[in-house]
Amino acid sequence: MSARIADILLRAKVIDDMQLAGAKAHQSQWGGRLAQVIVEKRLAKEAAIVDAIAAGFRLPKTDLNNVTHNAALLARIDEPYAREKALFPVEQRDNGKVLVVAMADPGDLATIDQLQLKTRARIITVVAAESKIMEAIDRHYLGKEPAKYAPTAFGSIAPPESQDFGSDDEMKVVDMSGRTVVRRISDIQH
Repeated sequence: MSARIADILLRAKVIDDMQLAGAKAHQSQWGGRLAQVIVEKRLAKEAAIVDAIAAGFRLPKTDLNNVTHNAALLARIDEPYAREKALFPVEQRDNGKVLVVAMADPGDLATIDQLQLKTRARIITVVAAESKIMEAIDRHYLGKEPAKYAPTAFGSIAPPESQDFGSDDEMKVVDMSGRTVVRRISDIQH
């Protein structure tokens, strides 16, 4: 995240100095993008972050749920790069000479310059939540529908009601990167 976004979030009073310091400490230890750390640590709502970024950069927000699948557009930016940079191609204009791209960090000028070189198009940025960008990448590039998870009282994630876990012996433990560590209780019992 650019330093400018941290300043925007402070000025908009989305977070305070102490929260920013805590989020940066967490980020330096565990990695990740600062805005996502702020959301995951429940220091601010993602919608408030997106609103502040859009206002701070004077850019429009976009709803990626309304984007239709366009294979030619997706071919302009490869999926690993889109995921790494938290961006998603939204539309082409002027016969492909202009590319509208949703970004979680529109202040990342190096990425915008790289995109212009990669796509040979002028880049127009719009703002979207990082979680929505990742869902759009999963849906449009990989054909996967994102899982619907709901937060619970202590910040853990509850699986959807429709998910069948089978017997009481079945469970799933994942590490911080989302990899499955343990699948069943019997795997950890002696």
